[in-house]
Amino acid sequence: MKKRIHLLLAILPFGTFAESSVPVKRKITDVSLYYSSKTDVSPEDEDTTDGFGIIPDFGIEIIPPSIKIPCGKFYTQKNFVREYFKNLDNNIIENLDGICGYTAIGMLLSFYDNYWYNGIIPDKHEAVCYLDSLSDNEYSSPGIKDNIASFRRLTDVINSSASEDNIADDIRSHTQDIIDSGSFLGELFDIALTEGFLEGDNITGWGVSFELVDTVLRKYVSNHQIAFKGASVVSNNFELAVDKDTSKYIESREAIRDEIIYYLKQGIPLIVGGTNVQGGHVCIAYEYDEDNDIIYGNLGWKGGTFILNECDEDRRPTHTTRVEENCHASLDEFFSGKGLADSGFSDYYGLVYDDEVAYHLHSNNYICNNKTYCSCKLGIHEHFYIYKCIDASYHSEECICYSDPVNKTHVFSSSYFNGGKEYAECGYCHYAYPISSGGPIVGYM
Repeated sequence: MKKRIHLLLAILPFGTFAESSVPVKRKITDVSLYYSSKTDVSPEDEDTTDGFGIIPDFGIEIIPPSIKIPCGKFYTQKNFVREYFKNLDNNIIENLDGICGYTAIGMLLSFYDNYWYNGIIPDKHEAVCYLDSLSDNEYSSPGIKDNIASFRRLTDVINSSASEDNIADDIRSHTQDIIDSGSFLGELFDIALTEGFLEGDNITGWGVSFELVDTVLRKYVSNHQIAFKGASVVSNNFELAVDKDTSKYIESREAIRDEIIYYLKQGIPLIVGGTNVQGGHVCIAYEYDEDNDIIYGNLGWKGGTFILNECDEDRRPTHTTRVEENCHASLDEFFSGKGLADSGFSDYYGLVYDDEVAYHLHSNNYICNNKTYCSCKLGIHEHFYIYKCIDASYHSEECICYSDPVNKTHVFSSSYFNGGKEYAECGYCHYAYPISSGGPIVGYM
C-alpha cells in the first residue's frame, strides 16, 4: 500500500521583553551596517563581563559556546503523528480476548518512545523497522514486540475450567503467566492486577473499563517518571458525570468528540473509547479532517479488514460494510451505531508534556543501510529551532534532530527605542545592540 508523506511547517516563537512600554520597532534594510556601528559603542553601553553591548535588563542569557544547550522544547508534528499510526500495522500487542485497551496503551506509549524520549518502552520490548532510505514511506512503524500469540487463548482457559466457580481464579492464573513472561503486556497486566482490577469471583475476561485504562496509563507514567520527565495524563469521561437520560447522553458524547478534536488539532494522539452495534472498543485517534469533519484512527488490529455493522434502533444489524483501512479508519463511522442512543465516543486518554523539561532523547528503532536512526532523522521531520544568544556575533540554533547546537550569525531584522536609545535586535535570539545616535542612521526605514 502506497503511503504519502506530508510536511508540517513549524512556527518560530518570539519572546517578549520585561519593559511595560512597547518598544517601537523599525526594519533594518542593510544588515551589514549594524556591524560597522560597533565601533561607536560608548563605554557605558558595554557589558563589562564580555565587552559586548548586551542590554542586561532584557534577561538575555549568554551561553559560552563550549556548553551544550539541551533542546528542551516539546512540540508536536501532526504529519509524523499521522504517518506513525497510519503505518503501525504489525508491531503492536495483538488484540485478542478483549485486550483492546492494553493494545491501545502500548500503541500510544510506543509513539512517544519513538518520537520524543527513548526509554518510555524498555529496549527489550521495542520493535524496529527497516527503510530503503530516510525518505522511504513504505514501512511498518516500530512499536512493541508482541508475544501474546504464544500463550493459550483466554477462551480456551475459560472453556477448560473445572467449573464456573473456578473461572476467575483461572483467569488470574493465566494473567500471572503472562506477567511472569516478562512481556510488555505482562507489565501492563501487573499494574492492573496490583491495582485490584482482577479481584473478585465475577471476573469473566480481560475487558477494560474507563477506570482501568486511566489507572494503568497513569501508573505506568508514574513508574517511568524519569523517562517521561514532565509528562502528565489527561483523561475524561462524561458518562460518569451525566445522567443516562438519552438527550443528555447524546449531548455528552458530542462534547467528548469536540474535546478529542481539540487535542487532535494540536497534534496530540489520544486513546479513545466508544461503542457501536458490536459493543465497546478502545483504539487510537490521531487525525482530524477539518474539511470533512472526520476523526481518523488506528483500530488496533493487525492489518486486514474489519466488519462494520449498521443497525436499527433495536440494535438489530441491517447490513454490514467491509472497511479496508484498519490503520486509517473513520472512527466516526466505526462508532456511529446509527439508531443507537449509546453509540459514539465515550472517553479519551492522552499524554501532555511540560515543554520546559521534556528533553528529547534519540531513539534507534529505524534502520537504514545497517545504521540505526531516530525518527527525527527521517525525511518527514520538520525542524523546530530553539535559539540562544552566545555573544555579540553569534547565537546557537538547535533542533531535536541535532546532536549539538550549531552556531549562527545574528540576523538583525528590526530595531526599537528604549530609554531614549535605539537598539538593533536579532530576529532569532533577540540579542539587542545599541546603535550610535550620532547623526542619521543609514539603512533604516
